Amino acid sequence: MKRTLIVALTAVAICSLSAAAQRSDPATSSGDAKLLLKLDSADVKQANVSPDGKWLVFSRSDGVSESSSIWMALLADPKPFRITSGGYTDLWPTVSPTLDRIFFVSNRPNRGATSPAKWVMSIPIDKKSGLPTGPARQVTTDTVQVLTPTGISPDGKWLAYEIEGRPHRIRMVPTNGGKARTVLPLNFIGRFRGDLGFTADGKNLVFADSGGLMVREVSIDGGPVHTLTRNRGEGTWVGPMVGHDDRWVLLTRGANDGTWELLGKDGTSLGVASIDLRLAPSKRVDGRGVLGVKNDWWWMLRRLAIEGGDARIVSAAQPAMPFEVTASGAILSSRNRRVVLFPLLYGSASRDALTLVTTPSDGGPAKEVSLGTEMNWILGRIPGSEFLFVTGTANLKDSTASAYLVDSRTGAARLLSTASGPWAPGDPWCCYGPTGTILGFADKHGVTVDIKMFDETGATRLFRTMPLKEYRHMHNLNIHGSLMAWTDSTGPTETSVYVARGASGAPAHIGTVTVANQSKVDVNMKWSPSGRKLALAFPDGSRRDSATTVAVFDITPDGLANGSPVRLDAGVYSSYADMMWLADESAVVLLKMSPAKNWATSIVRRPLDPRQSLVTLVPESQSLNDMFLSADGRFVYFNETVRGGASIWSAEFKLVKKP
Repeated sequence: MKRTLIVALTAVAICSLSAAAQRSDPATSSGDAKLLLKLDSADVKQANVSPDGKWLVFSRSDGVSESSSIWMALLADPKPFRITSGGYTDLWPTVSPTLDRIFFVSNRPNRGATSPAKWVMSIPIDKKSGLPTGPARQVTTDTVQVLTPTGISPDGKWLAYEIEGRPHRIRMVPTNGGKARTVLPLNFIGRFRGDLGFTADGKNLVFADSGGLMVREVSIDGGPVHTLTRNRGEGTWVGPMVGHDDRWVLLTRGANDGTWELLGKDGTSLGVASIDLRLAPSKRVDGRGVLGVKNDWWWMLRRLAIEGGDARIVSAAQPAMPFEVTASGAILSSRNRRVVLFPLLYGSASRDALTLVTTPSDGGPAKEVSLGTEMNWILGRIPGSEFLFVTGTANLKDSTASAYLVDSRTGAARLLSTASGPWAPGDPWCCYGPTGTILGFADKHGVTVDIKMFDETGATRLFRTMPLKEYRHMHNLNIHGSLMAWTDSTGPTETSVYVARGASGAPAHIGTVTVANQSKVDVNMKWSPSGRKLALAFPDGSRRDSATTVAVFDITPDGLANGSPVRLDAGVYSSYADMMWLADESAVVLLKMSPAKNWATSIVRRPLDPRQSLVTLVPESQSLNDMFLSADGRFVYFNETVRGGASIWSAEFKLVKKP
């Protein structure tokens, strides 16, 4: 379940990331990698080199919904031009060994850009110019998700592909059209989809088996299956990247090694190539190397006045994994171990340790603090302090996890909790205040859970102890003062709201709402700053259109509901609603995600006065991520990812020296 962390910013000037961090390009870290083509404002999905090494062919986003087209470029003089168009989803392009056609996967037969069903198509091209000489035509009647370049026979007459089902199957069909036939049923678990290819003589097919643990071979006419090679150690997987000029396969050792190795049929190493694995490499069909695609996405932090105006850019950065960015008050962090703390800290990327870099506001020298390899995620800053709440995974094999309190000035860490197994070390996301500030965490002790709260000195105190079994039924837990509120699914579509007081107060049921789809992630609950109101945002299952509703409960000091909740319309249905209160409690601000519009996200303000209308602060956008409010409630800050370009890289195989 994705949790969005939302904490108030202080009214101090915000500093940008260093220029060096913005210019970093992980693809250039490999000395063997060569840049073939760079595109501005593009999203490239796959790339392949033609068998003669002359053409580069790739799928490129059209910038509209899921629409993408096939493009080509001469490697000697790369000036890309479009091969297909028309608002479809065209993917996985490859040039035929006969060099006169391009095969690709498309949803064209369904006449829709977002259809999940796709088929293999082909389009004729001129060998000299690469330009189309006729319309695209359908090759398969089976639904195909992935087309591998080596899935076309060396003579260009047959197409091999894998289809999902019970069981999976490897199928073959004539490239000029005709009846498909099954070569082999696949009852294997954890297969790599699309990893198959013809051998040099076109008589056999080679494919991955058992999740890439081995490569196997079968005749195109069926028959017995032969094992060619197995994985050669922990952390490796084997891919059946068979070349048309020999019986070669390809494997990589380890997720961070970046080494791709060319193997003979007997397992002998024939060559190695280094390329960043984040570039999603594929074997070049000419057998000489591998290709990788890197999409540059720029992350931007923007500030918008609640009462309207232009959203200005506060900071820009280029994290390696922009979609993993979360906002937590003055902290922005991503899983590549870059951490940004405003206004005083920015982060540096490192594979070895989570690093904080302090930049004094007076422009003095920067100071780096390493938090160690055992820490990997900063959840937030404790309100009114310089302490950070950090989690880490100590041991992946037994799911051992730890929670730490870290002084952001010195990096000094104090271990708060360690536990293994499910819910380890309990729930680090349990306890937030009215504006999303992190107030505490749940600490698991066998079959019980201690809810512990922080103070401004970083000290913790016990708030409540309960059985783990009982805690697992508590969702959207939120605390204000001595009151604790949560929700629980009490029926097929019903969500009940409970409030308890202090360390031992009995839960009081204050109301029930009907939630469309009964998904826990669709519900968000927050106390108001005064603690006298409790707001619940959810897709309303009692409405025919399942539109988002905000139910506001008036709460007495004893934790009881004062009458029925006020129900406020918050616009069209959204599958996820994050919510924060304005400081004067006049309205709530919602971040909403619409499944009907390909999960586009928007930010709206819902006044508590039913006579006032909903106000859209940030229109629906595919690039909008998280939001958080300034401490004075005047501004909303939000993360936005925008395309910064794409590049295609190549790495040649280097012969292995004989001992």
